[in-house]
Amino acid sequence: MSQIRDEFTKLMEEFSQGASGGQVDLKSIFKRSVEFFEHLKELIKSGTPEEKKEALQVMTEMYQQMQAETEKICQKTGMSPEQLNAFASDPKNFSPEQYKEVQEAKDELTRVGQDLAEAAQSGMGAGDARQTLKADSIMRNQFLKQGSAAPEPRRAFPPGRV
Repeated sequence: MSQIRDEFTKLMEEFSQGASGGQVDLKSIFKRSVEFFEHLKELIKSGTPEEKKEALQVMTEMYQQMQAETEKICQKTGMSPEQLNAFASDPKNFSPEQYKEVQEAKDELTRVGQDLAEAAQSGMGAGDARQTLKADSIMRNQFLKQGSAAPEPRRAFPPGRV
């Protein structure tokens, strides 16, 4: 198995654990995700044709798995994806420190996701770049949900949702 595949597998295991309600280290996931996206970006920009192909495959798989994880969260909470996003964007659902950390991580993920999409668009077709942007959006929603499960939130979920 390639290094990118190993990184992908470990990262998705953490996402899955968080989506299942397990305790995860949000800062660690954000940091590792940014590093992973940077690695994908470099492969897309300067990798061999085989590495570029694998990077695209991994991005596609990540998009599909993130959709599935988001669906699980929605089923578990009874929220739609839009409601989940609104919940995760509401500072009332976090301590001030948690909200600041989530917003900083969200900004960093947005920046890295945009860089990755631009690299994909220049190295691949426009359709692949659009798919990358969709994956980035789903991943940010997933991270934000995990942030709401961090220690000592003001409210974990609206009453009766879990």
